[in-house]
Amino acid sequence: MADDLLINLIKRIQNYVHRIEPVLDIVDQARLLLDRLEQVEHVESRMGQVRLIVDAVDDFLKEIPRIRGERRSSESNLSQLARMAESLSPEEIERLMEILSRKKRNSRE
Repeated sequence: MADDLLINLIKRIQNYVHRIEPVLDIVDQARLLLDRLEQVEHVESRMGQVRLIVDAVDDFLKEIPRIRGERRSSESNLSQLARMAESLSPEEIERLMEILSRKKRNSRE
């Protein structure tokens, strides 16, 4: 029973991280891109403005494959965590569930 609860919890966490983490990274990169594009108005020459825009967009587009690569890496780490969880003893699982329950109560307060 505790094994099933822990495995279910790990799978839910994996799913959450799998979906949210890359989105947050892309949002951060988009903010960085917008910050850099806002600097264009401070550049007087047209060529300087174009160069700043091209560099900012180029850097943004280079980050997308890196973000996707990190996603695969985090999936691998979560798979390792799931395998480790499967090897926990019933006492360790019970202790973990107590800790998670306590943290959940504390976060509500």
